[in-house]
Amino acid sequence: MSVEVYFLNLKNFLDRPIEKYLYLFDDERREKILRYKFLADRNRTIWAELSARSIAAKKLSRSIEEVSIVRDKNGKPYLSEGDLKISLAHSKNWAAVSIGEVENGVDVE
Repeated sequence: MSVEVYFLNLKNFLDRPIEKYLYLFDDERREKILRYKFLADRNRTIWAELSARSIAAKKLSRSIEEVSIVRDKNGKPYLSEGDLKISLAHSKNWAAVSIGEVENGVDVE
């Protein structure tokens, strides 16, 4: 059983509007993302979640639209389908995703 960790350098992407990808999120998540005051905070969240969904979609042989991330009562993200476990983190110029068959966690700092 393995866990893979991916890091994304977002330095050149934090000031570019990427709201065009918001259609990929459910209404509740989209509203939460749009409540962030700063564009960079929105972008970190969007990039981290879309990266996790893209990686999971590839592993599950699905499209990114077919993979969704939901949250438990404590806010921990998990995939709505399949047995893969994920963790997301983002801070400053970085986003990180860990994904595997066992519970895992990742932190950027």
